Amino acid sequence: MTETVNSNKLLDALSEPFAIDDLEWRTQSATQKQDGSIHIMVVPYIDSRAVMKRLDQVCGFNWQTNYDLIEVGQKEAFQCKLSIKVGDDWITRTDAAEITDRESVKGGHSNACATW
Repeated sequence: MTETVNSNKLLDALSEPFAIDDLEWRTQSATQKQDGSIHIMVVPYIDSRAVMKRLDQVCGFNWQTNYDLIEVGQKEAFQCKLSIKVGDDWITRTDAAEITDRESVKGGHSNACATW
């Protein structure tokens, strides 16, 4: 029972909203309309340093990531494994993302862990 309570507290702490200062914005697309106006779509993202800081604050040194270059069909991708130690067990979640056209290595790494 205690392990469940600790796990729930851990998940609650990791799920806390990030501070507004931790958000950054990136232009996703820009299009010019027929009337000459420009429509720009920006999307928020969390910098990886903010995520690492959160993991350090909540988990101490009991977390780790491992990246692998994988191929899915004809496409290369990064696979990220994020592990957190809970009690005596390492709990791992895995996600992957294609190598991006924009900052291919950094973008692929960031996207691979973005949805964890």
